[in-house]
Amino acid sequence: MVPWSLITTNPSYAVLVPFVWILWQIYLPRFINRLVGRDPSDGFVYDTWFSSVKHEFKSEFDRIDNRVDSMGKSIEYIADKQEQLVSVTIAQSHMLNGYDGEIDVEDVEENLRDDERPQSPEDYLEDDL
Repeated sequence: MVPWSLITTNPSYAVLVPFVWILWQIYLPRFINRLVGRDPSDGFVYDTWFSSVKHEFKSEFDRIDNRVDSMGKSIEYIADKQEQLVSVTIAQSHMLNGYDGEIDVEDVEENLRDDERPQSPEDYLEDDL
C-alpha cells in the first residue's frame, strides 16, 4: 500500500515510492525464499507481479525454443527423406535406361542434385539428332 498521506506532506518521497516498489517486486520473493530455506529454482513461496510475469515469460520462451528444435528436427528428417527419394529416382532412371537407352541418366542426376527448377519427364529424354 502506498502511504499517500506521507507523500502529499513530503513530495520528495514520491521519488522513492517507485524505487521501493521495484525493489519489493524483485527482491522480496528471493528474500522470503532464503528465510524459508527454499531454492528459487523450485519456485517462490511469495510471488509478486514481476516474479510471476518473469516465470510466465521464461516458460513461454522455453516452449517456443522446444517448438523450434522440433521443427528443426522435422526439417532435417524431410531433407534426409528427400535425398533418399532423389537417390531412388536416379536408380530408377538407371534401370529404365537399360530398357531402351532413351534416358540421359547424367542429365537426370544433374537436374535432381543441382537444379532448383522442377523438371518434367520430357526433359530427361535424349535429343534425337
